[in-house]
Amino acid sequence: MFLKIRINLRDIFPHPYTIANAEAFLSIVTEDDPKTVFAIANEVEAIGSIGLVLGKDVHRFTAELGYWLAEPYTTNTASARLLEKAGFKYVGLLQAGAFKDGRLLDQLLYARVNA
Repeated sequence: MFLKIRINLRDIFPHPYTIANAEAFLSIVTEDDPKTVFAIANEVEAIGSIGLVLGKDVHRFTAELGYWLAEPYTTNTASARLLEKAGFKYVGLLQAGAFKDGRLLDQLLYARVNA
């Protein structure tokens, strides 16, 4: 299951992902201030994660939002509209915007501006 999730994550996440990797990740993110990584849960268990990468320098008023969902939830069509429901607007396609596992991948770009 993690392989299908991993293809959409940054390369910083190791593969294979061990229990020790998970413990180290949790140790780091629980110490962050402000908190920028959170679990996504249903009534029973954690089913994913959502986090912000805060911009720095000239990008200090921005943040990159990233999230992943466990495989049983990725085919849920409602999850595909998650960003739009949260007020984000589709702003374009970045062709070949990421390189993962030997392939160039397109990225869908969404933005939300709070004036």
